[in-house]
Amino acid sequence: MKVVEVQGTKYYIYNKDDAVSLAHQLTKSGYTVQQIASILGVTEKTVRKYLSDCW
Repeated sequence: MKVVEVQGTKYYIYNKDDAVSLAHQLTKSGYTVQQIASILGVTEKTVRKYLSDCW
């Protein structure tokens, strides 16, 4: 499990699906791919892959 904090809100990442959901949520909030990668501790390439995943 990984805990990330964004603007005072804690998010608990248990698996890839949680990371993908948070990446989509952060994108809708106006965060860039680079910012999301930094928050999640993954590469920008991984974030782009997360954002291309459809649910």
